[in-house]
Amino acid sequence: MPAIGSRQVSARTLTVLGVVIALVAAGAFFGIRWWNDYKRVSQASVEDCRTAVRIIEEGKALGPDPAEAERWQEQTGELRKGMEDGYLGYRIAVYEGWAVAVATGNPDRVDRAGIAESMAAAREHCEDARVDLPFPAAA
Repeated sequence: MPAIGSRQVSARTLTVLGVVIALVAAGAFFGIRWWNDYKRVSQASVEDCRTAVRIIEEGKALGPDPAEAERWQEQTGELRKGMEDGYLGYRIAVYEGWAVAVATGNPDRVDRAGIAESMAAAREHCEDARVDLPFPAAA
């Protein structure tokens, strides 16, 4: 019989202690895993991410004409309404506003840190879909 300090401990007690430790460890493992999934951003479908890529590519090609930029923003707004992941849609809407401001030379464009954060968050939404969002460098 094993001894802890000056007390004798039965094999049954050690077995119960081992099971309790294993259960606590398993609970901690699955709890941490659940928490990480809970805190993770929503994952968009491949279709939503491809729609985002299309909008990004069109935004890169925008010309300086404000009327053209406004039409483009209306068209992409309709595309975004078809997206299932509204969080990704919001991030793409932020990009659209920035792309229009940059293309038309609007001085009231989104700040550099804000657009960079929004682009990074949009990329996170498309991780599981394995679609890379080809954002331009935030200027």
